[in-house]
Amino acid sequence: MATLAPPAPTSSSMASTFRAYSLPLILFAAAMFFQLFVIPKSFPPSNYDILGVRMYSSIEEVREAYDNITSACCDMSLFSGTQASELLIPLDFIKIQYAYELLTNPLWKRNYDIFGIDEQMDVIEKVKEQYAGKAFQR
Repeated sequence: MATLAPPAPTSSSMASTFRAYSLPLILFAAAMFFQLFVIPKSFPPSNYDILGVRMYSSIEEVREAYDNITSACCDMSLFSGTQASELLIPLDFIKIQYAYELLTNPLWKRNYDIFGIDEQMDVIEKVKEQYAGKAFQR
């Protein structure tokens, strides 16, 4: 009995195979791009990002970063002749202050590190509405 050899692939079958898999490959590449680049940018920065420290930093590192931010603002105000609070947009100032308070309170920091839940975000929204269009002055 003679065995039948599989047919040799032809260029038309290769082209049809490429056409069959091209759309799923394009959709897969688009989904990966969306997940890696678009979605992460839509999330608000964490409180660690606001202060410029690495995730799960100690309270001492958070205090040091906050001191660096405030001293940099004070140094810039000395040279430019403007108030330090005028260098920051009021909302940015509120976010920096809020991140500092959240990450220096041991209980709040523990909950934020474990659960990633920012239970007091309504505070920022209320303050943002209260101080809309106003500038802070010392």
